[in-house]
Amino acid sequence: RFDAIHSAIKDGKRASSIVLTQMTGFLSKHSKSLTDAPSADALVELAKAMQSGAINTTMGKDVLEKMVTTGKSASMIIKEEGMGQVSDDATLIKLIDEAITANPNAIENYKTGKTTALGAIVGYVMKQTKGQADAGKVNALLLKKIQ
Repeated sequence: RFDAIHSAIKDGKRASSIVLTQMTGFLSKHSKSLTDAPSADALVELAKAMQSGAINTTMGKDVLEKMVTTGKSASMIIKEEGMGQVSDDATLIKLIDEAITANPNAIENYKTGKTTALGAIVGYVMKQTKGQADAGKVNALLLKKIQ
């Protein structure tokens, strides 16, 4: 399984994390054996969804656990649970504008050198999207907006 994921996404760290840490942990947690584990192809599908940004790492862990418990594919779980990442610029800019309105002090603090103040804006957007916004993209759009 590791080899299949690694050759598909060329990321040994992610492949190792999925197979050796997360999958084995979920199998143990749910009293399942390796024969009950998702197939190599199913794990490759999950890894590709994470690598492409369709879902983030946290969502990927949730999907993997559901794959272990239900036997469903990653794409089916992502679709059923509405887990796709929000990365549409227009939607994110609208949420950033709302966040700035709700947290005007964060921008002022940032302008006086407190770079961590932007965390309040990014956090607001993440909360509004229930963790489904692409945080890196939110940060980039926010910086572009205020500079």
